[in-house]
Amino acid sequence: MSRFFSSPRQIPSYLVESRNVVSLISFTTIFSLIFVNIYRPFNSTEWLPEINNWKYLLYSSLLVIIGMGTISLSRFGMHLFVRSKKNISLETYILWILIEVVILSFFYVLIGLWLLPAEKLSWHDMDTVLSALKKSIANTSLMLLIPYVISILVFKIRDLERQLAEMSQKKTAGDGAAAEQTVTDVVEFKDERGRIGLSTKVDNVLYVESADNYVIVRYLNNDAVNELFLRNSIKKVSEELQDTSIQRCSRSMLVNFSHVDSITKRGGELWLHLNVPALKEIAVSRVYNDRASELFKAFSSGNK
Repeated sequence: MSRFFSSPRQIPSYLVESRNVVSLISFTTIFSLIFVNIYRPFNSTEWLPEINNWKYLLYSSLLVIIGMGTISLSRFGMHLFVRSKKNISLETYILWILIEVVILSFFYVLIGLWLLPAEKLSWHDMDTVLSALKKSIANTSLMLLIPYVISILVFKIRDLERQLAEMSQKKTAGDGAAAEQTVTDVVEFKDERGRIGLSTKVDNVLYVESADNYVIVRYLNNDAVNELFLRNSIKKVSEELQDTSIQRCSRSMLVNFSHVDSITKRGGELWLHLNVPALKEIAVSRVYNDRASELFKAFSSGNK
């Protein structure tokens, strides 16, 4: 019993989107015109006896256009209703469609009363009028509900495709962000021809030293200090690492400031002490003193 007293279910938003409403009315108009001319419901051939196919098409088009005009007014009213209520329940939406069917059916019966001879259909013969109304409701339901159902299915498929596209975009964006994060955590050391000599995590790099036309990269591998010789310039390597914690401390040296444990000053010079005991201390050129102090505060392991 609780289901009958639960809060009303809201219809999907795509059913009241302006674009979809226009598509629904356009498709229903085309379908109704084809339906009327093939099936010829409502005993319409009796309204205008001896009418040829072209004139029947003209009259049926006029009737369909008037009917769709009524539907358009109805959907405009639904738009105002949704805008004021922010949404519309499924029960209200179904009831709205049924009312549209009844109104159009009654409208077509009125046309029959006007066009048919009095002896065939008259307000005085209520049984005949009610019978005509039942037939009109049945035919109008076919004329409207078939394109309605087809349109709603198409709208549902479009909405699912949109949701899948959004999910795919979010996943792609997430994968891209993860890939970007991975790229920034890994550095590559290349020779002067662009060939990769070493690819490792930033934290594994200790320092890079210039040696004539070569650079020496000292890095950790399984807690052991390794070194790699690459034919390249310290200037070019520095430019490639400018967005990392591996920065210049002199003309011939780059240091990974995330491994600097302390800085001492002796004889007017700064000396960097790394957190790897086997390594020598590294001197800082005076021109880099202030920069080295700032980098130590930003990247040193003691300030993480």
